[in-house]
Amino acid sequence: MGYTPLHKAASSVNTSIIKLILTHDPSLAEVQSGGEEWFGHDLLDLPLHEACGKNVSRNIKTVDILSAVQVLFDAYPEGLFAKSVSVDWGGEVSRHTPLETASRAVPRNENGNAITRFLEDQLDYARMAKDHEEIATPDNKGRLALHKALFDGATHGSIKLLLKGHPSALQVADNSGKLPLHLACEYGSVDTVKLFVDSSSNEVLDIQDGSNNYPLHLACLGSNYEVVQFLLRRGTSAVSIQNGDGKQPIHLLCEAETDKEDDVNEEDESVEETDYVETVFMLLKASPEIVSSFSPLIDTVLRSGGVWKRARTS
Repeated sequence: MGYTPLHKAASSVNTSIIKLILTHDPSLAEVQSGGEEWFGHDLLDLPLHEACGKNVSRNIKTVDILSAVQVLFDAYPEGLFAKSVSVDWGGEVSRHTPLETASRAVPRNENGNAITRFLEDQLDYARMAKDHEEIATPDNKGRLALHKALFDGATHGSIKLLLKGHPSALQVADNSGKLPLHLACEYGSVDTVKLFVDSSSNEVLDIQDGSNNYPLHLACLGSNYEVVQFLLRRGTSAVSIQNGDGKQPIHLLCEAETDKEDDVNEEDESVEETDYVETVFMLLKASPEIVSSFSPLIDTVLRSGGVWKRARTS
């Protein structure tokens, strides 16, 4: 296919464009560039190699490179083991993994070790995913490697590799009754939750953990707004159901929001507020009767940009 627009976006470490292209065609992350010949050799690399080989400059910061690398890795985690092909001016052919490519750029990068450290962490998960005994053996809490990775906030790409290595882990609950989906709803990304639901069935949305929490309760507990909205769109029946502590999902969301009010940066506050308002509104709209048991926290809702007014007029 040759040098694609995704290769160009990766080379420019333009994460917004990278995401846009991958939304349109995720398979482009797997395409190696080709067609350009140098000393009789085709020059080949993935978009991931392009991003890993970037150097910090006046206009490109380490955080920009890292963001692009993370998105490309999540799209095609198997690319960690792919080797690019390049030829120097003397005609010598060299082949490098993304980590090796990033390592060569590090001396010219300020704080460049953040990129190599990220790739090394993902390689640890990738190697674990190939060790069936390790990923299939629970620890003393009943957690498999997939449970622990979710609890530790592993990237979506690493979760994909672990799931590929042990698909039946999705059906394994730990000692607290939590399936990987429960942990993903509280700690993971919406992409990971979608992956788990699509790999199972909608019935998994109605499985409770040992504390009678549904996935929706845990998404609210983690203030995981995108996940809450996804679960509501998928038709979860847990909107008005109480958990073992007698709390509905909306109670947990508002309590979590109150607890973290002092920790939000000013620049993130407006985004957080918008997401919170939209999520509370969706919960109220999905089951208006829950407001009868919502009175202890109604003041929180009223302070959240007129959520209750929106719910009453919709």
